[in-house]
Amino acid sequence: MAVSKDLLAVYLDDIAIIIFKKVTDGQPRIMRCTQNMALIPVSYHPTGTDKQLNPNVTRVFDIDKLEWRSFYRSTILSIHKMKVKKDETNNHRRWK
Repeated sequence: MAVSKDLLAVYLDDIAIIIFKKVTDGQPRIMRCTQNMALIPVSYHPTGTDKQLNPNVTRVFDIDKLEWRSFYRSTILSIHKMKVKKDETNNHRRWK
């Protein structure tokens, strides 16, 4: 599935579920991720300057592993957008 950089940015403005093929072993991987800093805990925000990456590689924050990950856009098998709703009881974001 070919996904342009611009289309991927639209999905990653919220939470996206991305299924992609791992380069190391070819197995599919499901990842819930974002690039929206408002959805990423401050303690995980990048510090300093970002190193130059391959233009075909996308860096995202994996919300389940609480780590930054990257993948090749050419390995995406499917992509879906999740809805994020605000939890009124503790004023934190919850994944829906």
